[in-house]
Amino acid sequence: MHDEQRYVNDRLLRLQSKQNSGLDSLAHDVTRHLDEALVSLDRQASEQIRRMSNRLG
Repeated sequence: MHDEQRYVNDRLLRLQSKQNSGLDSLAHDVTRHLDEALVSLDRQASEQIRRMSNRLG
């Protein structure tokens, strides 16, 4: 019985580690996509400001 419990505990630890690794990877991907979106929005806003400034100037 003790060996079975140890096996179950080890299996649960491996599954938890695998799940945590997957979540870390997902969080990294989400952060990268958000960073890319913010850079794109910043470029678009800068371009709009430049165009408006040219029209007014």
